[in-house]
Amino acid sequence: MPLWHGFMAFMADTPLMGLRPHPAWAPQAIRTRPTTAAGWAEVYNCSPSHADLLIEAHESAAEMQAMRAEDREDDADEDDEDLEDDDVDDVFAVAVDDSGALHIFDTEQPEPSCIYTAAQVFAAYGMDLPPLAP
Repeated sequence: MPLWHGFMAFMADTPLMGLRPHPAWAPQAIRTRPTTAAGWAEVYNCSPSHADLLIEAHESAAEMQAMRAEDREDDADEDDEDLEDDDVDDVFAVAVDDSGALHIFDTEQPEPSCIYTAAQVFAAYGMDLPPLAP
């Protein structure tokens, strides 16, 4: 089965329940399942560029920090927090196959550290796996 290889962002702080590592972004809402690995990679918001995802992860963390700062704006006694590495989503190498299985490589090992089915990725965000095309 052909694999698409690239990168994907995963939450810096994973929820107590669910997938570990947990995808940072929900899969795109689609009407029918893709039939190719590249199609699934697009649905999962994967990227061929590690650097682009790292930039996006830092920008996303900075936006979240700004929103938290606005929430605390009335409290003049609190110091501004610097963006820490723990706040930035992790970017791991991934491979996706034609069935939508997501292979995650978060170590230096040649074997994936975990593999999620398409149904598991969608369920992590409370979404149903879309039906097959007629």
